[in-house]
Amino acid sequence: MTEAAMSNTAPAKASLAAETTPATATPVKRLVPTAITLLLRDDGTLVLRAESPDAVDGLYNVDRDENLPQARWRMRRRGQELARQHGVQFTDFTPPER
Repeated sequence: MTEAAMSNTAPAKASLAAETTPATATPVKRLVPTAITLLLRDDGTLVLRAESPDAVDGLYNVDRDENLPQARWRMRRRGQELARQHGVQFTDFTPPER
């Protein structure tokens, strides 16, 4: 290829690269919880949920796991710790253990 031909294709290659390069990630706003809740869903899964005015529909799930005693204990501790960190209330809606 001649130098002139190479200089003609260089801008096209650069332009194509610019079109196919993924955009840089936009900054993500951290969701600040106003309350933390531990729930037992009808399908038997535990859900640690946070309320936040910044979240879609005002809620977002922090964690989800099977309803096992170890998972319930771990999620309860995590919910209490998150509530403590953000100065919000933690509510446990799971039934008492037998």
